[in-house]
Amino acid sequence: DRLDRWLRQALHEANLAVYDHSRSDPDVFGCQSTASALLFREDSCVIAHAGDCRVYRIRGDAVEQRTTDHTRAAEMVRLRILTPEQALHHPARSQLTRSLGAEVMVHVDVVRDTLRQGDVYVVCSDGLWNEVSRAEVAAAVREAAPAEAAEELLDLALNREASDNVTVVVVRIDSVEPASAERSRRWLPWR
Repeated sequence: DRLDRWLRQALHEANLAVYDHSRSDPDVFGCQSTASALLFREDSCVIAHAGDCRVYRIRGDAVEQRTTDHTRAAEMVRLRILTPEQALHHPARSQLTRSLGAEVMVHVDVVRDTLRQGDVYVVCSDGLWNEVSRAEVAAAVREAAPAEAAEELLDLALNREASDNVTVVVVRIDSVEPASAERSRRWLPWR
């Protein structure tokens, strides 16, 4: 019943695995990874995130970024030092402030969404979102099945000579089951 806690713990364990591996092998010393994970259950989605991969939710005509970039440039935007437009080409746009393996502990963002039939989730690395606009992402997922949309987005980024790795996953919600009554009950222990 605590999917957010379970997913956060999974990313903490992944963080320790990357951290330990990067310290045990001199060939990969200091390696890090970003992570965005989605867990679907009945009528909800839980997103856990650390780094600069993004999760977009396309609902109707709206494209919403459901994760926050953990980069120096994004921090400067939040502090109003940079505008979002300036951050797109700033040298700090790829300097991570959070990632798996950088430190023993990592702070993981967790977002919970209520699903609607027809929602589309796109998980993508910066190699994709640096090259392909949100409008192009929305157009690709509206016009094709998820696997075809992912392939189209991948080709689009690679044809634009993406400067970083390109990863994309597309998930379409075809139907939504209402939450079971058993799961929706919340029991609080007496102390």
